[in-house]
This record gives sequence, C-alpha cells and structure tokens, in this order.
Amino acid sequence: MTSIANLAAAVLNPQVLSLFAALALLSFLARSSVARALNSSPAKAFWALLSLAAVVSVTLLGRHFEGLAPSFWLTDRALWHGVFTSQQSNFVLNLVLFVPAGVAIALVLRRPLLALISLSALSFAIECLQQVSGFGAPDPADWVANSIGATAGVLASLFGLKRRKN
Repeated sequence: MTSIANLAAAVLNPQVLSLFAALALLSFLARSSVARALNSSPAKAFWALLSLAAVVSVTLLGRHFEGLAPSFWLTDRALWHGVFTSQQSNFVLNLVLFVPAGVAIALVLRRPLLALISLSALSFAIECLQQVSGFGAPDPADWVANSIGATAGVLASLFGLKRRKN
C-alpha cells in the first residue's frame, strides 16, 4: 500500500495539478468547437478533452527523470525487460489513466479502431517527448500499459453502445 501512496503523492504534485487545471479550462472553452468539428455533443467533447488533459498532465509531469535518458527508450533492452517485471502500481496507474480516454475518444469519434490507434500513438509520442525533453521518464512499460488501458476503455465504450442499442 505504501508504494501506491508514494506513487500517488509523486503523480499528484502541484505542477501536475496546475497543468491539469489549465488544460481543463482550455478543454471547457474548446468543447463546442471540437464537438462541431467531430459532429458530437459538447459534453462528450469536453469529457474526451478532459481525459486527454489528465493523460498529458500526469505523463509529462508525474515523474521526473533527471537529465536526458541515457539511451533511446524503445531500444533499451533493460527497460523492455521491465515491461514484465516493473513495479505493479506504476503499471496499473498507467493502465487506469488511459481507460477514460479510451471510452471518451471512442464515443466522440464513433470509430473504435481509430480511437485505439490514436491513443496508442499518443502514448508513443509522449514517451518519445519524455526521451528528448527530460519531462517524465520514458519507459516501454508505460506505452504497453497505456495501450492496454486504451483498449479496455474502447471495449467498455463498445459494450456501452451495444447495451444502449438493445
């Protein structure tokens, strides 16, 4: 339990909360424009944007890597080994972080496969950005967990849509 508490304290730091608040405000202001562009409701657009705000805030400012990573995260064998042995609470956090985004983006786009591919690509881009910027800690386990979370969210949206039609 201590590792989860420590992880939560590291992730919910003032920088993360400040960035999330700013992005949440931008999400609220942009909801109508995004809804019109995607032919969706403003409420769905807002929740999709808000879930992306959480993803960006936590992944970029939740953990800090001192300096630039010594090797490229995608080709580092030691990091890939960590995909299957990494600290469970961090893996679960990354997985859970992308579930709401998977649900919201799939509902807004109404194209589940596009939502899944887009969120996995976003996660990949974030890991690459962490590599070159020093914001966050690039880790393939994060990409895997994020993609699994996005898949769970997309599947949940499909189940919800199917149930709604019946």
